[in-house]
Amino acid sequence: MRAYLTTAFNRLKARPPGQRGPRDAVVLLFILMLAATVRLLPTRAGLPYLHEWDEPQIASTALNMMKTGDLNPHFFHYGTLTIYAQLGVDVAHFFFLMRAHPPPFPVEPGRFIEHGEIDLGSIETFYDTGFPWEVSHPSFYLWNRAFNALLGTATVFVTFLLGRLLAGATAGLLAAALMAVQGFHVELSAVVNPDVAMTLFALTAIWASVAFSQNGLARWLVAALVCCGLAASAKYNGAFSVVAPMAALAARRRYAAPAWLWVAVPVVPALAFLAGTPYALLDLPSFLSQAGFELYHYAARGHGAVPVEPGWGHFALQVRRVAEHFGVVPALVALGGLALLARRAGGLVALVYPALYFCSMATTRAPFHRNLLVVYPLLAIAAAVAVVFVLARLPATPASRWRRASRVTLAVGVPVYLGFLAFAAARLGWEQWERRETRSQAVDAVNAMTRTTAAARVGIAGELRVHRLDLARLAAPYEVRPHLDLVCAAEVYDVIVTGARYAGLWSAMPEAKRQARRLNAALLAEPELLIGGPVDGSNVTRLDALSREPAVAVHRGGRQASPRPEACAERPTSGG
Repeated sequence: MRAYLTTAFNRLKARPPGQRGPRDAVVLLFILMLAATVRLLPTRAGLPYLHEWDEPQIASTALNMMKTGDLNPHFFHYGTLTIYAQLGVDVAHFFFLMRAHPPPFPVEPGRFIEHGEIDLGSIETFYDTGFPWEVSHPSFYLWNRAFNALLGTATVFVTFLLGRLLAGATAGLLAAALMAVQGFHVELSAVVNPDVAMTLFALTAIWASVAFSQNGLARWLVAALVCCGLAASAKYNGAFSVVAPMAALAARRRYAAPAWLWVAVPVVPALAFLAGTPYALLDLPSFLSQAGFELYHYAARGHGAVPVEPGWGHFALQVRRVAEHFGVVPALVALGGLALLARRAGGLVALVYPALYFCSMATTRAPFHRNLLVVYPLLAIAAAVAVVFVLARLPATPASRWRRASRVTLAVGVPVYLGFLAFAAARLGWEQWERRETRSQAVDAVNAMTRTTAAARVGIAGELRVHRLDLARLAAPYEVRPHLDLVCAAEVYDVIVTGARYAGLWSAMPEAKRQARRLNAALLAEPELLIGGPVDGSNVTRLDALSREPAVAVHRGGRQASPRPEACAERPTSGG
């Protein structure tokens, strides 16, 4: 056992930054495959229903651009690079469907594929329905999420490149492995958002900046500046990444870097930004209005009823959230690694941007932790540097108990810890891939209940917004009606499907809350089956916002006469 640990320890020792080996390539390939797997598995979560607040702003906007041919997204709360990228994904998926292959989800006959052709007009998003969290063909969202998962996997690869450049191949591989199974990054990589793309480009800018600080080749600085512009075009706060190439250029002054590079610092990122967000000029009023609102949102307004106060309180909140997502022990190890990185060639260039960015976000009133996603690859690299530093200084021959314990902890504990994170991420992703949303489960339950009933009739509350792909799976005839019409009407249904409880979210829309009170007063008692319950407030059916896994009540026929008479008396004459 001792000989095995000694051999494992010697193999884990850091090699010089420039040294490579085929074993490194095999390990890196395995890490990237793992990173892609744990990010792709959760991409089907919730579909055909949307559970993420911000996905439609990118994905549905891209779909609408494909339908209309209008390349102006008319949406500038983020940069538009990710919207155009997802537009390309949508076009690719469109041609995939044109090959007459079945899409990842069943489609309602005659609505999407007709006579072997794709009807673009049948693709509906909130631009058509007015409800943001609804999309007629969720297979487009599946491809959009898969693309984002690949961007997250690319971030793991760049983490390796930067770690190897700063501290050697072993540190790069260890950092990539930690980033591959980092839960917060995995979670965001599996849904459509601009933060993963912004992190990828900002991290690539740091890598190219460090390379320039070490070799002085101007092309590396230009590449870093291009990535800074693309990071800002993905999300505006990515513009702050320009401090990395500026720090690298300042560090090269003693080597007489060309003067034109200082001119390139503002020009190149601006051109790259406009390449990804061209309508910032072509539709300047809309850009100024919406981008200006986001500046006000972060700097003055805040988010939510009680915005976080900028300063030390927000800084402490960020630290706590990093410790929660990254892990307390890895975060403490990373603190030591940050001090070691600062002493290495290019280390300060790598750290200046995430350090200043972390502090700058603490001065805002919007506590969106996803804005700090770019900090996590640097923490992974710092933790890897600390582990490699300790390994390199432990003697090869055990001389005392604490040294043997240190060797065992590092040579065995680190792989076990990473394996545990990988297993947890893969298991969660598989569960999300296999899990059916509560409304889909309700359709399965209705089919089971009506299988033996001839000419069964099914009534479904419209407020549930059961997706048409689920409705197409119903074996019995059905009607979708407002809840009050459904439970108060004279018609008799064999099965009634309603929300277990309704709620309105936005205080600015009091009518939704009043309507929720009316609906809750007319709930049917004792459902045959309660799916997704008990109701705890997080699984209510919202009338004015998305519903995540809403609790669904499935009732046998004849129980629709149970609501209180006064509840039906308040039913609007319009049937709504």
